[in-house]
Amino acid sequence: MFKIVIMKQTIAFVTDMHLFEKLPTDVDQQSNWQRVLRDVSDKRPDRVVIGGDISEADHYGPFFGSVRDCADNIHVIPGNHDSTARLLLHFPNPETPDLGELYYSFGDDNFLYLFLDSSSGRISEPQLRWVREKLEDNQHKILLFIHHPVYEIDSYVDRKYPLENRDELRAILENQEREVFIFCGHNHCEDETGSGAISQYATPAVSYQVEKGTEQLMANADYFGYRWITLENGNVKSEIIKF
Repeated sequence: MFKIVIMKQTIAFVTDMHLFEKLPTDVDQQSNWQRVLRDVSDKRPDRVVIGGDISEADHYGPFFGSVRDCADNIHVIPGNHDSTARLLLHFPNPETPDLGELYYSFGDDNFLYLFLDSSSGRISEPQLRWVREKLEDNQHKILLFIHHPVYEIDSYVDRKYPLENRDELRAILENQEREVFIFCGHNHCEDETGSGAISQYATPAVSYQVEKGTEQLMANADYFGYRWITLENGNVKSEIIKF
């Protein structure tokens, strides 16, 4: 008799908390974060990925202390509102410790996990070379976590503050044969797009949302949320948890 081994993992992807920052709409982002934190803690995911735009840097210590109570494995990617230098004090880069950027990877039997640093608004040349090297001999599906969307979204935020060299990163991803799942934030909206074997999932902000399809910033504080990702037998499923 053959034994079927089911490999299942769950990931909570939370992004754009903007704690203790002045926001363009009336919202209590600290209260929103506590609600998300309680929900994630109750669900006990295998991993929590922080998608960037966290807080004023002076609050990183208490923030990460609270997140570590939710899961054993915590991963962080910087956003354009973050201080990467201060984040590196809490999460030293295990692969490129001398470059002052926070990007890294690991793998399992089904996936290659890539975490990129887009805090400068672009992907640096060292990072692009690193991604190419990681994909050269890769035989697994790819889970890419990055603050900025790689594929365009019809959003004021994406038009005004895009990933500047997204075409270069996109070309690297499209020039390989494995399925790619991109999880991002930055735009404060939910969205699904992609091309071919590449799927991109933008996740709502914990703080406030921005309406899509407008020429001006239209903030919406009616709801907030995060993304729950389930990996099972090499398959990827995700859903938005809204409040």
